[in-house]
Amino acid sequence: MKQKIVIYNEQADKFVSVTVGQLLDKEWVIKDIPQLQELDLSYTVEQNVEKEIVKVLTTDTFSVIIADDRVKSLTYNEWESYRVGQAYAGIENLLSNQSEKIKVLFKQFTQDMQDKYAGQASWVKIYNNLIKNIKEG
Repeated sequence: MKQKIVIYNEQADKFVSVTVGQLLDKEWVIKDIPQLQELDLSYTVEQNVEKEIVKVLTTDTFSVIIADDRVKSLTYNEWESYRVGQAYAGIENLLSNQSEKIKVLFKQFTQDMQDKYAGQASWVKIYNNLIKNIKEG
């Protein structure tokens, strides 16, 4: 198991790094771990999020996402793919004023990055696609 994991509050779009030992040591509550207090998880009080976090931890856990109604464990590659998707969603509105070629460039690059973290693309493929799309643009 990793020494540290990322705990991410999707609603607030904030994350912190926590030592796994802090989570597995004993029964704890959010106020026991200063980093978790930074995440503003007050809305999860009734969910017993502390037990849910511990429940989803595996030897492959890189991060734990806390969303409105779920707590989910992600591996490193799943976390990176998730964040790439979030980044693209964040710029999608900005792209609305751009040419179709620019939109395609960003969309393809995002898809290539998600493929990379799914183990289906290499950096070489990503850069080759990027260069190809720039030349065609």
